[in-house]
Amino acid sequence: MKRHHSYTIIGGAISALMIALIVLAMFWTPYDPTALSVGPKLDAPSLAHLMGTDNLGRDIFSRVFEGAGTTLTIAVMTVAIGALCGILIGSFTGYYGGPIDLIFMRICDTVTAFPSFLLALVIVSVLGPGKYHVVIALGILFIPSFARIVRGEYARAVTQDYVENAKLMGVSSLRILFVHILPNARSVLFSALAIGFNNAVLAEASMSYLGIGVQPPDPSLGRMLSEAQTYWYSAPWFAICTGLCLVLLILGFTLLGEGLTREAGDHA
Repeated sequence: MKRHHSYTIIGGAISALMIALIVLAMFWTPYDPTALSVGPKLDAPSLAHLMGTDNLGRDIFSRVFEGAGTTLTIAVMTVAIGALCGILIGSFTGYYGGPIDLIFMRICDTVTAFPSFLLALVIVSVLGPGKYHVVIALGILFIPSFARIVRGEYARAVTQDYVENAKLMGVSSLRILFVHILPNARSVLFSALAIGFNNAVLAEASMSYLGIGVQPPDPSLGRMLSEAQTYWYSAPWFAICTGLCLVLLILGFTLLGEGLTREAGDHA
């Protein structure tokens, strides 16, 4: 088995495990993630509290996976906005070219010319903190990357024989765009989606850490890490358990994206 296949398998296994735990937390957690004093404050991990409790006596295990669910939801919504808009822009610009291609690509260049995280902070600062404003900000910033990837695939596909044959047979442009070409770009899109999830998770956690993402009482991995750093010496499990969950979530999508990217390169 090739090395890059192992990246896909390991990354997919880690991601599947984390997603399964997050989905479970949507329906059941040992304690209410927002309930105060369900145990002693800053209590060490035990059978009653698998990851211990935080400074307000809340169960860290319940909050970690509830927070991971919030992070994953934001990542899904963010990538959905970026991918859908990016596919539409990239497919039309790559297929038709000409002035429409020039205009949209210059717009993408303008957006990507600014540091993406700084631009997201500016957008959220204008809109105000909150998870839906984070989704809007990150979704806008993800559009250019997806548009460029799709544009490149469509620009190459236009010269392929199957596209020329479809044109000669009188197939409509929309059918060629989304029935003939898009499925052939799926390997590249899958890797872009995995990388996009990874970046969205990291960006949301960073913004929540700074206090402009998910707001209390909703749990967030980034905000929990911010709260945990005060108790690093007295309750290290608070930061370690929260950070480990975030690392595994990011690692899974990173390995999955790397494996899919290598596979796409081998099949190119």
